[in-house]
Amino acid sequence: MRPILFELFGSQVFSYPFFMGLSWGLGYQLSLYLLNKRNISRDGFLLLYIGIFASSWIGSKVLFLFSSAEDKVTEYAGASEFWLGGGFVFYGGFLLAAAFVLFYTKVLKKWKLENFKFLLPSIAFSHGVGRVGCLLAGCCFGSQCDLPFSIHLHGMDRHPVQLYEAMGLFTIGFYFLWKILKNKEKAEDYLLYIFLYSGLRYVTELFRGDLIRGVSGEGVSTSQWIAISLIFVSGTILIKKRLAR
Repeated sequence: MRPILFELFGSQVFSYPFFMGLSWGLGYQLSLYLLNKRNISRDGFLLLYIGIFASSWIGSKVLFLFSSAEDKVTEYAGASEFWLGGGFVFYGGFLLAAAFVLFYTKVLKKWKLENFKFLLPSIAFSHGVGRVGCLLAGCCFGSQCDLPFSIHLHGMDRHPVQLYEAMGLFTIGFYFLWKILKNKEKAEDYLLYIFLYSGLRYVTELFRGDLIRGVSGEGVSTSQWIAISLIFVSGTILIKKRLAR
């Protein structure tokens, strides 16, 4: 765990916000590269990106309030430190950002939804970089284990679950990047991304040890319930699209 990454001009640079900024910067630049490579117009892209950033930030905070804050919902909701600091649930951000993307592309018609497939590598790589930040900050940690590659965190040896997810995300990112570079991408690839990541998330949640993320009486986390739902929905739509061809 390395919550303070380094010092710069006498000021401490914290790991989590540093890697979060790095992830969004990487995502933006890689997205521009792929859009330019395929001669896709960038008109409306900057506002799309800003909207995704804002909506995902708010959504991840709101779901944290509902799933993890328990009796401190009012206290957290009224604290600027909460809204500007830590305390995120990825799926909350994902769902609100998805709603924004649909509104931006289908209602405002400022961008074409079918071009979203060119952003999938950026989403995966950015998310993976963010998980490395989680590892350094010591959040989203794993359960106890005695494996040779365990990490000592919060008083015991644990699964490096942040790295499990990061490696899975990097693999997904390279897969969609390969599809784009080989001109093999498809309009419905965003459904495949949802299916693959949800499967990855369900599995990695099995190795999590931080109960603050929200766990039901059945031992299933909030993110696992959402992952199960998304696997079913995205998988069903993908199968129907394949059968319709």
